Amino acid sequence: MNVKKSMLIICLMLIITIIPLTLADNVSTRENINADSWMKTFGGFYDDTGIEAQQTSDGGYIVVGETSKSFWIYENSDVWLIKTDDKGNMEWDQTFGGSEHDQGSYVMQTNDNGYIITGKTKSYSNGKTDAWLIKTDENGNKIWDKTFGYSDFDSGSEVIQTSDGGYIMVGNVNTSGGGLGDVWIIKVDSNGNKLWDKSFGGKGHNYGDSIQQTPDGGYIILGSSWIPDETNSYDVWLIKTDNNGEMLWDKKYHGTDSDHGWSLQQTSNGDFIVVGMTNSGDGSDNLWLFKTDNKGVMLWEKTFGGPGQNRGYSVRQTSDGGFIIAGDTHKNIRMEALLIKRDSNGEMEWSKTYGGLGNDIFFSVRQTDDGGYILTGYESTLRYSDLWLVKTDSEGNAPKKYNSNSIEKNDTNLVAELRPFRKIFPRVYPIMVFAQFDYGYMCYDESYEGGGTITFQIQRIFGGEKEIVHSESWEIMSERPGGGAGKLTEYRCSVDEGFFNIYQAKTILDVDDSDSSDNEASFMFIVIRS
Repeated sequence: MNVKKSMLIICLMLIITIIPLTLADNVSTRENINADSWMKTFGGFYDDTGIEAQQTSDGGYIVVGETSKSFWIYENSDVWLIKTDDKGNMEWDQTFGGSEHDQGSYVMQTNDNGYIITGKTKSYSNGKTDAWLIKTDENGNKIWDKTFGYSDFDSGSEVIQTSDGGYIMVGNVNTSGGGLGDVWIIKVDSNGNKLWDKSFGGKGHNYGDSIQQTPDGGYIILGSSWIPDETNSYDVWLIKTDNNGEMLWDKKYHGTDSDHGWSLQQTSNGDFIVVGMTNSGDGSDNLWLFKTDNKGVMLWEKTFGGPGQNRGYSVRQTSDGGFIIAGDTHKNIRMEALLIKRDSNGEMEWSKTYGGLGNDIFFSVRQTDDGGYILTGYESTLRYSDLWLVKTDSEGNAPKKYNSNSIEKNDTNLVAELRPFRKIFPRVYPIMVFAQFDYGYMCYDESYEGGGTITFQIQRIFGGEKEIVHSESWEIMSERPGGGAGKLTEYRCSVDEGFFNIYQAKTILDVDDSDSSDNEASFMFIVIRS
């Protein structure tokens, strides 16, 4: 019988970016970053996303989201629960799901130091998707889970533990009653057994995103509503109920176009703070922050935006009485993660953006015990995304997204970064491994008139003959400020001897008018014969 040899393909992407560098600003930012600030990514073969992160009683963090098991995240994914220490180092992780699309949308630590998770499941649904509740112990081991749904698309958006030790979940239900979905709240006991549920909506499309228990034992619910007979667009919808889910009052907030609310918190004085987005105004997606009194009467509103998409997905009141908002903002042709601090009246104090060449988004923010912030979402390359966990100081400072493998030429106002594409894709090839590299760069500094080159090299450093197996260079195009260029090449790294070979990918930045020596940055990867 013939034994076939195959290779584990390790696909890497190198991206070199030349960006503007103001020396004083960059040095100041790095020097003032608190030692407790960091960025971590967690990912597998395909797309991974963090949706909610909170600090735990031991000072670490719990994160929930989804991890994909195929190229298309909506095809086959699991709920992903990750526990880290206070530095963002993974202590354990758990996945929950089957062969279909399953997603975690919210997690909180419970009174017994375990966790309650909500989301949706297609794998275990009665219809297209069901709302899903999962209760775990302190190590993420499942104690029980419950699904709730009918024959159509149903889901859970947020869950909290209630004062009686049970839980209440908000989400979306579609019972095929003439509409496209209703806001849905489900009250369960401490073992997940349903006590009652209520839906709000009717015609059109209505969905619930956020819920809190109020001091009177009732609940405040945030959602969005589109009723064809009333409006041609979505409104933000605030619903107040008693402790049995009976509606006491509701308010809708809208402009001339679609508006959505995604995060809600009752403030220390009993008012409500809401964040989402509004299309009303210039027609673009603008982040929308507004505050109401305890009866839903709007006290003030603020927008943040510009060309393209700007959205707020999470808001929390801070210890100084102000508010912290996480979301995304459009920059050129991509999205950057956004963090905004505002005072108690909604006035801007500062804003920060975080990102690289791909799209980067924050879905959740919480203030931490040291006055900083913990955020989660995803960071992406040009192809796939990783779950992203970011810890900042009280001013929103965090390390550079790609703080390692970077080289700088300060006297020429250029900076280059080398970063590996962190995805590993299993394929079968005889004898050889396929290594793919994307090369891209941009030059923004109009004052730079010098020449120079960027060189990429792949060198075998272990296994077989030690040699440079691939090398490519091109000139820095300073005459194209704000422009960009890129290309895709393929190179197959073979395993010449033994079970594996080690290669080094290297970039060299060489500028003509610099007196300092050439700068290099590199990383290593392994090619394995299986």
